[in-house]
Amino acid sequence: MGQMTIKNKIRSPYPFYGVGIFCLIYAFVFDLYRITDYFILTGLGIVVYVVLKSVFFHDVTTQKTVNSDSVENTLTLVEMEKEAATQLQALNELNQGIADEKISQDLNEIVSTIKQIFKYLREHPEDTTSIRKLLAYYLPVLIELLETYAHYETLSEPKGKVKDTAGEIEGAVEMMKQAIHHKYEELYQNQMIDTNAEIEVLKTMLHQDGLLLDEMKEERN
Repeated sequence: MGQMTIKNKIRSPYPFYGVGIFCLIYAFVFDLYRITDYFILTGLGIVVYVVLKSVFFHDVTTQKTVNSDSVENTLTLVEMEKEAATQLQALNELNQGIADEKISQDLNEIVSTIKQIFKYLREHPEDTTSIRKLLAYYLPVLIELLETYAHYETLSEPKGKVKDTAGEIEGAVEMMKQAIHHKYEELYQNQMIDTNAEIEVLKTMLHQDGLLLDEMKEERN
């Protein structure tokens, strides 16, 4: 009986609470009349977030060891990539036979976004469970819809319910594109928050040290 370790990274919400409390206190103590006042408040808020996150409230990684035999329907990242590659190939082949430019463009974006999702998962394999439904249900359904649409395109003059269904499929493809992009942004959200916070802290420190000359000139003018 084999064993496997499941890791889960938990991000503390307290730095966000701390920033909110700091902003409320700052607004009571200081006047916020100028745009620069809000820039300063934003910069200080970022500093508070970074300090709280790095000093007081660290991310917590939990892990537990379970029997691999007791984990049902578990796919490794490699297996998921193979399955995704098969589905993406099917989408590309269908795309080549579809004349509608809007659907073709949407499919190109779907394929590109899914590739970016797996690029992220190679660095964060603990998040693979979040896309299982994408591979097990959403993409297979999308492929079936596109097969139907490709058949409708072969008809010389689709009318009535056939034309209406084709329009609904076009809407479903657009909906899938937006949903997959949302999943991509969801996966990268925490990473983007950390990166943006670091950039804002850097900008604030450069500003305070008088090293952002262009911005200083604009404020004087």
